[in-house]
Amino acid sequence: MLSKTLITGSVTDDPQFQLTQTEKSFAVVNVATARPNRPTAETIYDVYRVVLWGARAEHASINVKSGQTVAVEGRMQCRKYRDPNGVEKELWELWADRAIEVIASAPDVEGFVTLMAA
Repeated sequence: MLSKTLITGSVTDDPQFQLTQTEKSFAVVNVATARPNRPTAETIYDVYRVVLWGARAEHASINVKSGQTVAVEGRMQCRKYRDPNGVEKELWELWADRAIEVIASAPDVEGFVTLMAA
């Protein structure tokens, strides 16, 4: 079974480019999406933590900036960790399969989330 996630939304802050202990490059980008709350007609905002590796990370760190509207495709990944108090927590991330595509340089398009399963 293959599961893909595609989001479009606004970048909330500039990408955080880093290297692992084994010198693999990665970047983290937070992307905010908007969706309607049907009963109240209010807009609900969700923020997704997007992880990119290698050349995709380098591309994002150079070309993606806060406020841009982007599209990202990948798979949802869950990882567990312990906080400083020893409490086990889960963190869900979207691991990008492709480079982030910049749609607009200003947040003029409200984002949406489409989940696709093939």
